Amino acid sequence: MSLMSSKKLLMQGARKLRPQDVFSTTLWTGTGQAGQTVNLGIAPALLWDKIRDTVQSDHYLTDKVRGFDKRLKSNLTDAEGGSGSSVAGSTYTPVMTASGRTSVAWSFRRAKKFFDIVTYTGNGQSGRQIPHGLEAEPGMIVVKRRDDASGWACRVFAGQNLHFLLNSSAAGGTSTSDAPVVEGQIYSPTSTTFTVGPGATSQRNVNAAGAAYVAYIFAKNPDLIDFGSYVGNGSSNGPAVTCGKGWKPQWLMVKRTDSAGDWYILDTARGPSNPLGNPLAANLADAEFNGASSYGVNFTASGFQPYGTSVNVSGGTFVYMAIRSPT
Repeated sequence: MSLMSSKKLLMQGARKLRPQDVFSTTLWTGTGQAGQTVNLGIAPALLWDKIRDTVQSDHYLTDKVRGFDKRLKSNLTDAEGGSGSSVAGSTYTPVMTASGRTSVAWSFRRAKKFFDIVTYTGNGQSGRQIPHGLEAEPGMIVVKRRDDASGWACRVFAGQNLHFLLNSSAAGGTSTSDAPVVEGQIYSPTSTTFTVGPGATSQRNVNAAGAAYVAYIFAKNPDLIDFGSYVGNGSSNGPAVTCGKGWKPQWLMVKRTDSAGDWYILDTARGPSNPLGNPLAANLADAEFNGASSYGVNFTASGFQPYGTSVNVSGGTFVYMAIRSPT
């Protein structure tokens, strides 16, 4: 079957992309009434939604390509299910949320040199090349099987040859005996394609014959979105990390690579001033963590400085994804 990848991405004009054109963070409080609407600010291609203040509330990911009526959960291996929500332009109608519950939605718009979504059907062959429309080399690719329970195969291209599972705190894997690699390999990214496989075992979650997949592909673009790594120093004065060409982030996801560690997400909407210390974890249904001593990160004019014990372990290696603040 042919790949279902868009030939035309939004935001193709000559004007240089601004962060606010392609990404937004939206906060709201539930009313307990059906039909509540939320203004997202942009029309998303991917909407990532999470209740913030209660445990055992899953991360819901819906998108325009699969249909906003279908959701996947980044903290679980579940197959695709009905979402009960809808999106029309920049207006989001979520599933009825209990009165007083607080939520966050991260909206990603499809754009060259920022983000793309590809759906495909597996063919069971080694070294399968999947085309994408970024027109830039990917910095991170996440692949999820839609029609069966499986892990979220993930690769962050930040100078480390490591594979991950977005739904797991497991350290990065490099050999075929490591769990993230067994779950699925993603490699050889270019400005037009990436490759999945090889080998029958690693095809389970990325290219099994007849299986339905979705891939979320984020571009390397030092003007807008950045991927990198750092080594913790264990100090309250953590390492200074420069983002892209030197800009302040509005959204940051950090993962320890050499040992178990959650996928911590911080943003300036939920934490408008330093220190930011209230992450959500992409691999957990937990409410926001609370505590700068454990999760503290300062966003700076040129990047960020992690100092909490969970994000700045002495000698620990970390990868990150950062999105630039509005300009």
